[in-house]
Amino acid sequence: NCPIENLEVYTVTYSDCPTRPWTICRCSDAQVSRETYATDFGRVPPGIRSRVVHSLIISESTGSAGSNNDRILFRGPVGPAVYLHESMHSADSGFPDTTAFTDAYNADTCVPDNYANASPAEDFAQL
Repeated sequence: NCPIENLEVYTVTYSDCPTRPWTICRCSDAQVSRETYATDFGRVPPGIRSRVVHSLIISESTGSAGSNNDRILFRGPVGPAVYLHESMHSADSGFPDTTAFTDAYNADTCVPDNYANASPAEDFAQL
């Protein structure tokens, strides 16, 4: 989704974790600027942010995102909550698949929003 010649790779150091820089990637035609991307990703608490291995933002007309293991692909303009949500998938360590969580998920009708009803993993990320 991003030709190699358009790939920008840079490190960002945040004041909440000054000894650990993060490497983030951006396609040069992404609607989100480097500064906004770094700022919004930096709003994710460092303990959760540290679980993300790779993140990339690319151009797309509508904002969306997806994650696989500890890798996140942001597509187009997304809000700050999306950075946290996708990072939570990296931090969940399989907990949403445990009996304890799925039993609680299935017993509770109070969820953060309708998207949380999609699966225990989405509920955990929305929490």
